[in-house]
Amino acid sequence: MIHIAPNPQSKNRKMKETSFGTTKIHFWWTEHTKTIIILIIGVTAIIAAVRMGYEFWRLISMTGPDGAIDLRLRYNEVLSWFSGQTVYQDPSRAGYAPASYVMLWPFVGWLDFRQVRWLWAATSALALGGLICLVVKEIGAKTTLERSFWILMLLSVYPVAITIGNGQLGIHIILAIIGCVLILLPERKVSFGGDLLAAVLFVFALTKLNFTIPFLWVVLLVPGRLRPIMLTGLGYGALTLLAVSMRSEPVWILFSDFFHMTSELVNRQSGAHLANFMTALGLEEWVSLGSVVFLGILGIWVNGNRHADLWILLGVSGIVARLWTYHRMYDDILILLPMIALYRVAKQGYQVNRGSGIAGILFVCGWIGLEMPGTLGRMSFPWNLPYDIGQTIIWSAMLVFLIIYARQTKRATVVEQQGLAS
Repeated sequence: MIHIAPNPQSKNRKMKETSFGTTKIHFWWTEHTKTIIILIIGVTAIIAAVRMGYEFWRLISMTGPDGAIDLRLRYNEVLSWFSGQTVYQDPSRAGYAPASYVMLWPFVGWLDFRQVRWLWAATSALALGGLICLVVKEIGAKTTLERSFWILMLLSVYPVAITIGNGQLGIHIILAIIGCVLILLPERKVSFGGDLLAAVLFVFALTKLNFTIPFLWVVLLVPGRLRPIMLTGLGYGALTLLAVSMRSEPVWILFSDFFHMTSELVNRQSGAHLANFMTALGLEEWVSLGSVVFLGILGIWVNGNRHADLWILLGVSGIVARLWTYHRMYDDILILLPMIALYRVAKQGYQVNRGSGIAGILFVCGWIGLEMPGTLGRMSFPWNLPYDIGQTIIWSAMLVFLIIYARQTKRATVVEQQGLAS
């Protein structure tokens, strides 16, 4: 058999062509990056203007049934709670925990509904402004274009918009969660005042239990101290006692009705969450156990990665919170947490982190998914399936990437520490 040696000149020529092609692509991207980003910002600005204008009008002035729909429910529930009327017997209500009605009273319990709508609009605008400032700081935005993109993205994505129009709690709560965990970072100076403020923020976040409970692991395990979680427990317990003291029913009756209502809501909600997955597999009798196991696995993971970057922990917890139990489309705002984590990884660049490219792709996919019309998720079966399945695949891919990334960075840190020790 005759062996034909490769031609070095041919090989070098191919490498030069490949290098030349790569250089051309890189040159083209470098030349047009600013133009592309400006076009994206322009389109996003239009979407943000349309959505924010419509949703704030829906919150403040719309007279139809879709105007401030969830705020109206909370208003009626709070009034019913403090007037002794039934709350957990009406299937149209969301079944918030007793302590939630005490925390909602300052916002909806002492004004007529028209005034409540204006007050909630003001607090929503302030919370959204605070969230934007916090996120822009945490991603390390240094250029005007980068800051503009993030500001407009947060104003244009459908879960933020729907949260405002419905009068939902997501913006307030996600800001409280982020503020709480930033205060409790281990590198910060420990003080009773700081722990108390963090506890107050997290107790407020617990207004919506199905949104917030998964983040308890971060508050419990990341600081490495018991005082913050003890203050949180004492505060929430005190509010619960105050709430039940306003009612004439026995405590066990109230909580029995609350858990029954919550169970009914979980079973009837659509969308991507654990109960629906288990029901589709014929495991509906095991949904409660499955939820506990799912949360337990998250706790084990957070404990094993408690020294990882805070945004990785928040990103994983945010996806788990979204998939753990029932949610409507406005609660897709939880996906902003992994989006921030992915952006921070992608921003490191390939030379620093080889996973930055995948993080960037996942970020773009997630961003496109959140910019799409929310009505796609409200279409009747089976027309809603492409949207629901597509979003679930993207979120699951984000979850897998962040878990793997946390493991790899942890391993790299151990190797580095062993090298320094030797």
